[in-house]
Amino acid sequence: MKKTFPSVFKSLHFLSLDVAAGAVISSWMFWKLPLGTGSPDRVTLITLGICTWFIYLTDRLLDIIHTEKEELTHRHSFIAKHQYNIQVLTIALGLAGLFLCFFMPLHVLFPGIAIALCMGGYFFLINKTGQITTFFTHTKEIAVTIIYTAAVVGIPLYNRSSLNLSDWILAACFLLIVFQNLITFSLFEHLDNPENHNIVRFTGKKAAKRVINFIALVVIFTAIFLFSGGAGYTNKVALIEVLMTLTLSFMPALPAFFAGNERYRWLGDLVFLYPLLILFA
Repeated sequence: MKKTFPSVFKSLHFLSLDVAAGAVISSWMFWKLPLGTGSPDRVTLITLGICTWFIYLTDRLLDIIHTEKEELTHRHSFIAKHQYNIQVLTIALGLAGLFLCFFMPLHVLFPGIAIALCMGGYFFLINKTGQITTFFTHTKEIAVTIIYTAAVVGIPLYNRSSLNLSDWILAACFLLIVFQNLITFSLFEHLDNPENHNIVRFTGKKAAKRVINFIALVVIFTAIFLFSGGAGYTNKVALIEVLMTLTLSFMPALPAFFAGNERYRWLGDLVFLYPLLILFA
């Protein structure tokens, strides 16, 4: 039993289920703005989790097609080993997502469709051949940041009758954190294999670390100057964002430790579950 639980947990991590859970939990946090009393649309949250999981599994399946066998990571090797079962799971998730669309409110469905089209267009572009693929592969962190934030934060705020300035600021900080997360992952991937096609290969390691630290400073100072001294829900969201950005900025300081067994991925995915600290408080 002791060996079984870690094995199952690792399998779920390789399947990116923690990423899907993080998207749902983070989105739920923004649904509750501004007072912590907002109620999320449950179908929308479930659909978000299913679609996020579907997208990540599809991305992994496409990765193993375009990656040489000797360059496969532990995650990709797991996907390749269980490719058939994961393909079936991905198809099931896609069908489940389409089915749930019939139960979603129209004011959620339309922006959701727009985001899905953007995601589909992105997949199309990065899987074409030639220079266009290289460009979009090198800038995938920017594209994924915008699309992910639009789905996780944009949908809840889009459904609000009115928005406060604090909502926009917290959303902007979250967007920066998502980009910080992705560029941190890309930095560790670059350290492991400098030939990886990502934004760090284009900017260099020093510039990437500066961006990671700069984002942390922006989020921390924003929280201090605009959200300190209160106990309201917006203040708690700002505190969660500070914890998220501090965690991500800390990892590059210990590259050898966090690169081992891809600990950076475990912790980097975990930060989007931090909102659980305030959702049930």
